[in-house]
Amino acid sequence: MNTSLFLTPFTINTVHLEDLGKICSALIPFLKKQDVIALYGTLGAVKTTFTQYLLQQMGVDKTTVTSPTFTLVQIYTPEKNPPLWHFDLYRLTHPEEIYEIGLEEALSTAISVIEWPEKLGPYLPQNHLAIYLDFNSTEPNARTLTFIPQNAWIERYNELINSLSSLNT
Repeated sequence: MNTSLFLTPFTINTVHLEDLGKICSALIPFLKKQDVIALYGTLGAVKTTFTQYLLQQMGVDKTTVTSPTFTLVQIYTPEKNPPLWHFDLYRLTHPEEIYEIGLEEALSTAISVIEWPEKLGPYLPQNHLAIYLDFNSTEPNARTLTFIPQNAWIERYNELINSLSSLNT
């Protein structure tokens, strides 16, 4: 039986690339060491772009943030925030491989952003914030973002939603 806690998803419609900075800026005050953000979406859904904007809002030069598709992980050290480990698991062939690239260390010392978290199977930490990035059906260059908190995120969820609500268009 799954004992994880689950709240109603919160959706922001019609998100353009220029909106991602504002969304990430609203998210940062709620991030802390040991947090996991699970980014779901198809190819081209702007998962890496989301991470670039998140790191830019943390003071990291956005142009230095690249997709870790081939290395599987990139580590960034923002000045005013905990380290951020950016995982891209698209090429992961077995969920157990995640431990070879440092997931345990990231979970104990950093914020982890995980693209393609479904590749982790049972190894996806139960305490995470799931963010679904979907193509918008009415505007081809826009996305719809849906936030779903799991377990430890539930305590911060209402405040996060209040912060994001002002951005919902």
